This record gives sequence, structure tokens and C-alpha cells, in this order.
Amino acid sequence: MKASASLPFALALSATAALAQEDNWTFPNPLQNGNVAATCDNWEAQMRSADPQAMQQIVGVWEGTGMIPGTPGIMPDTPYQFRAVNNPDGTFSVERYGCFEMQSVPGMPSLGQSCASSQLYGQWVAHFTQDGGIAVVALSAGSSFTGQALPMSCGIGFYRVMGQGMLMDQAGNQLRRVN
Repeated sequence: MKASASLPFALALSATAALAQEDNWTFPNPLQNGNVAATCDNWEAQMRSADPQAMQQIVGVWEGTGMIPGTPGIMPDTPYQFRAVNNPDGTFSVERYGCFEMQSVPGMPSLGQSCASSQLYGQWVAHFTQDGGIAVVALSAGSSFTGQALPMSCGIGFYRVMGQGMLMDQAGNQLRRVN
């Protein structure tokens, strides 16, 4: 699964990615001799091994967009905007906003467009990847766009520094530091 725009930016989409060994977006896990995705099982080790220089690259207030994959015949792909606050102490919060368009089902009236927001919060750490990118591992909870509580979960997102105050995630979404 590709992580999208915001992790902690993106735990937004519950991106608990299971990455292949040969994937270019992996990072060294302090618990094993291989490259693996972050899990809640190794959260304490991830925190202990956080790279202060990688953390500094991610601290700040970031804005960007992401995409929620659609469901054929029900809902098209839906863009959303987010604002993520990544604090130096390793805590974060994310606010997301999107407008959803449900497709008409034969025999049923159209539901039209509906806009909603979502909030996430938790802890994050960063590591440099073997190829110079940054892996951001997050432990988060919050609420979905439907208002449903999201349970605590772990996930990982991968970013490239694209210039002063700009990051790009593995899906090609750009994030801009606004503070």
C-alpha cells in the first residue's frame, strides 16, 4: 500500500504499509538485520533509534493534499487537504478536510456532495533511509471522515526533501512547510 500525503502527515489513511525487502523506500529497523516496515510491536525501538537530524527535517507545520482511493460505482477518488503539526518532542496532530461525491445507484436518489473533516494525533519518529530519503514512523489515533474513532495504529511514510521547505511523499504528493 502506498502511504499518501501526510504521515504523520499520512497516517491519515491508516497506512500501515507492509513493504517488500527489495522496495526502495525501506529503512533499517533497529530490531532486525533487514529492512522492514514499522509496526506497533517495535515502536519502543523506533523511538530509541530516532535520528535527530531526520527529525529536524520534519519538525514544523506542513500543508498539502492527498487522495482517498475511490470505490468503483460508489465513490470516485477523492482529494483532501491537510495541515500537520509535527512538534520537536515527537508529538503530532493532523487536520484533514475533503468533499465526497457519492455516485448515483440505479433506483436511488443521488446523495450529492458531502464535506467532512478528520483529526489525528500521536507520536512520530524519523530515520534516514538507505537512499537518502526520510522514513517517518507514527503511532496515531483520532477520527475518520465519518466521525468514527480510529484505534491506535502504527504506520510509515516515506519522503524526499525537494528543496527548502518542500517534501514529496512516495506517491508524488508535495508537502509545503508553512511554519
